[in-house]
Amino acid sequence: MANGPTVGEIAMFLEMYFPSTVSFQTALAALCTLLSIYPLLALHRNQLREPRQPQHTAWKRGIAQVITDSFGMVSNFAEDGWMSQEEVQDCADSLARNVKSLFNLLNLGTDPDFIHRTNSRPIICTTFQDCILCPVTIGHPKSLRRREKFLEVSLLDQSLKWVTATLAVAHCKSCGADYYPDRIVFSHLERNGTRQQRLVYDAQYLRISKHGIWVHRHIAILQERAIIRFHSGWSSFAEWLSDSIKGGGKAITYRQSKQLYIEHFSRRLLIFHEKLPEIALVPSNTSSDTKGWPGREPVISGWSVGVRLPRQTETKLV
Repeated sequence: MANGPTVGEIAMFLEMYFPSTVSFQTALAALCTLLSIYPLLALHRNQLREPRQPQHTAWKRGIAQVITDSFGMVSNFAEDGWMSQEEVQDCADSLARNVKSLFNLLNLGTDPDFIHRTNSRPIICTTFQDCILCPVTIGHPKSLRRREKFLEVSLLDQSLKWVTATLAVAHCKSCGADYYPDRIVFSHLERNGTRQQRLVYDAQYLRISKHGIWVHRHIAILQERAIIRFHSGWSSFAEWLSDSIKGGGKAITYRQSKQLYIEHFSRRLLIFHEKLPEIALVPSNTSSDTKGWPGREPVISGWSVGVRLPRQTETKLV
């Protein structure tokens, strides 16, 4: 099994095949493409084992096309001044022509998938950089700081695989608000200082358990589609999801499936009613039972603004 290229080999590759004016994004796109085309190269090599086969098989031409496409729209590079159209084509042709040698140069061997087995942990944190609750004054807005140390949590990513992720919680020193990836928790002065939370309606990660279990928003979209298309319930979706998780691991429980439903559709309602700042105020210790849920209660209780659910079941799937 190959260990992958070294830093020196990558530097040599970049110097040999790319002009010095090429952007890092362009070179990285080509390199990532090179790492992914080994199955095509294997098919090309296998065809060459037969007698009277052309050196430039259809697989080889396909490799050249894939590499060319990895540079994106040629006109974009020409407009940005990174590479002219001729340079783009020459670079792509050179990579395709020497793809076999490049695999040897970069020490990829027969196992280019090493890049997918890296031990890097995904980091989940808020997308805000400044506090949106503090009043805007002259000067720089109140920047967010790190709250204590990072936490290790379990994350079910969009590929249906359990991974260990790093949770970073931001904090505003001015108002004391804590910024999680999916919500903002703060003290509401007009409500006797009780802790409230404002839901982030476009959060990419949702917490479904108080024990540090998070899921990617893509999983919530899968549940939404299962409910709309197949009238799936929380238990059946939890069982299906547990069966589909790659590599096994912990199973999704009924309660976690229910919490995922509540978290996702709560945010759907914020968008549907176009009252994001007002509706997103919820007691910080709110459970899914406090919020209520569509199909069981006509009104979501525990919210600062009562919202009646839409009668139609069709929603826009993103």
